Amino acid sequence: MTRGWFAHTSKPWLWRVMHGAAYLAWPVAILHGLTAGRPPAGWVAWSYVVCLAAVLSALLVRAVATLRRPPAVPEVVEEPVVIGELVSLDDLRRRRAG
Repeated sequence: MTRGWFAHTSKPWLWRVMHGAAYLAWPVAILHGLTAGRPPAGWVAWSYVVCLAAVLSALLVRAVATLRRPPAVPEVVEEPVVIGELVSLDDLRRRRAG
């Protein structure tokens, strides 16, 4: 819902800036959670490790999928037939076939 609001305003770049800032803030938040204040409990540290592993796995899958994607090839489109008179689609097909 929020993405749609930002993407359809006159400033769609704002969504990209916010999204990029979130990508940058996440590792800082992880580091802050592990190092600020008292030492984290074991389960907290392991949950951070699991989250980091999940994100790194997703990035790896995305990178491999991007590298293996075939290159985009432009589609060849025939030029439209321009005829001086108004004809039906069936007539055009008969003219091409015949």
